[in-house]
Amino acid sequence: MREFEARDKLSESKVSELRLLSDQAFELYKHNDDSGAEKLFVEVLDTDPVNFDCLIGLAKMKHSRGDLEAARDLFDRALVVRPEREKTMYQLGRVLYDMKSFDRAKVLFEQVVQGYQGEIMGDKCD
Repeated sequence: MREFEARDKLSESKVSELRLLSDQAFELYKHNDDSGAEKLFVEVLDTDPVNFDCLIGLAKMKHSRGDLEAARDLFDRALVVRPEREKTMYQLGRVLYDMKSFDRAKVLFEQVVQGYQGEIMGDKCD
């Protein structure tokens, strides 16, 4: 995946810089500055498209704003980065439920209850 290659090429100083931007984005988000937070999340993801924390932060923001397709895509990307994260599966399931994609949401919710088994079953039910 090209996104992982881009991350592997980042210098330590660039990774540190992106970590600071990510921390600033979460501070802005925590203080209800969604516009400022979104700008920083996107800036980090432009350079490091597999930054799990920024994918999740931006996905949650998009979900709360009702931008369900963007939230779904971001949570999907986050699961590629860390497929073992059951909380992310649950959050994606909530988005899919809100999108009326009940079958796929149900599969993810069941997998959360059963525990991660090394494969995301929801990818097979479309």
